[in-house]
Amino acid sequence: MHEISSYKSIINTVIGGLILAAILWLIPETWFWLKNIFITIRTHLSAFSDVRNWVLYGLGFFAGVTLLHLFTKFFQRLFPTFKNYKKDVFLDSVWRWEYGHKDKLIGINGFCKECDTELVWDENSNHNNQIFTTLQCERCNEPKLVELMEANELTEKVRKLIERKIRNGEWKLAIKTLS
Repeated sequence: MHEISSYKSIINTVIGGLILAAILWLIPETWFWLKNIFITIRTHLSAFSDVRNWVLYGLGFFAGVTLLHLFTKFFQRLFPTFKNYKKDVFLDSVWRWEYGHKDKLIGINGFCKECDTELVWDENSNHNNQIFTTLQCERCNEPKLVELMEANELTEKVRKLIERKIRNGEWKLAIKTLS
């Protein structure tokens, strides 16, 4: 399937090039017009004011990009999206995560509510062969969460809690309260 789409892309590029060549060949003034535009731009950029014009345009470009970046950051704070929702409290622990490809939740990790240390996961079984997962804070030296399930099930449980808040809009309140 991928080979067919790249083959079509090559064909479209060749056809576009042939059409452009035909336009330039059929309209002789086009070459003259393009040459004049190029010469005008080159003359303008190499001209002096106090410094070369191309330096001023370069500085203006970077200033514009910086202003756009600052405006975007400001806009995101005023109108957050669910992608700003990357931290919440579930099961008496703080959880943090990131968004991967196609907004998939990745890197779901638990942290201690008291000292903000990443919790260490330990999976054990009891005398009934029931598997339980303990999340322990190494700094506080105490277990912060004990669940009667495997570690991957606990991660899945937290993932479902996060997705539920995203789906029903509760993430907006979580961003305000945890900021």
